[in-house]
Amino acid sequence: MAGHRSDMMKLVRKAGKHGCTVTRLGNGHWLILTPSGQRITAPFSPSRPGAYRDTVRDLRRAGVKL
Repeated sequence: MAGHRSDMMKLVRKAGKHGCTVTRLGNGHWLILTPSGQRITAPFSPSRPGAYRDTVRDLRRAGVKL
């Protein structure tokens, strides 16, 4: 099932391979800086089922090809 921590980590790694800069914030979230300069914050350990889907949506809207 998508949305677990391992799925989110795979997504963050994939974004990094597609030109994004990924940083782990002090509060445990991921900061994803897209090549276009857009900032996306993603949870490290999503507790809400839609968090994974929302992060994928935000990355695609920012022009990141996943």
